[in-house]
Amino acid sequence: MKKLLLICVIVIAGYFVMKDVVRPGIEPLYEEPYVIVYGKTACGLCQKMKRELREKEIPFLFKDLEKEESNDELHRRMSAAGLETRRYSIPVVDVNGALFIRPDTEKVIEKYNQ
Repeated sequence: MKKLLLICVIVIAGYFVMKDVVRPGIEPLYEEPYVIVYGKTACGLCQKMKRELREKEIPFLFKDLEKEESNDELHRRMSAAGLETRRYSIPVVDVNGALFIRPDTEKVIEKYNQ
């Protein structure tokens, strides 16, 4: 029983450590540093990400996943990174070719400034 509990704790801890960073290393969309926030207008977490990036004066593009072209672009990039496109959380943030799912703003800013 203790071993099972320990395994569960390790798995859960691993999830929380790895949930933000998804896969760096796909082809960047631009030569200059960039941030693209993929999300939905009605999403509170997406609005929070946009607000915090504005407060920190980080330039970004917002791509609404309600639009087919934005959705298709994100799914192509996620597939190229080996990520599941059937079910994922938003916002998904592309920072210079690294994809993050529901990252905190500090991680986005850190990657943007590298």
